[in-house]
Amino acid sequence: LAKAQAEAEQARAELLRYRVAAEHGVTDAEDIELFLTGTDEDTLTRQAKALAARNAASTATRAPRPDPNQGRSGERTPSAAELFAATFEGRI
Repeated sequence: LAKAQAEAEQARAELLRYRVAAEHGVTDAEDIELFLTGTDEDTLTRQAKALAARNAASTATRAPRPDPNQGRSGERTPSAAELFAATFEGRI
């Protein structure tokens, strides 16, 4: 009887963990097991909110970085072949 009660309590805790994770958009099972370690709903909710915020920040779309060379001069950049040939100019 004690074993069955312990298993039931463990199942309730796991159900609570997955329910709170689903409410906050945490879907990775590995993240749920690793980061949602609280034993009560309040703690699990705080952990899930923090994890969801980190996941959102890491997947946010970032603007491309500006190219500092863009528009610098009207000249074109020499190709690798041209640079290679320039090193031998006047040596032959």
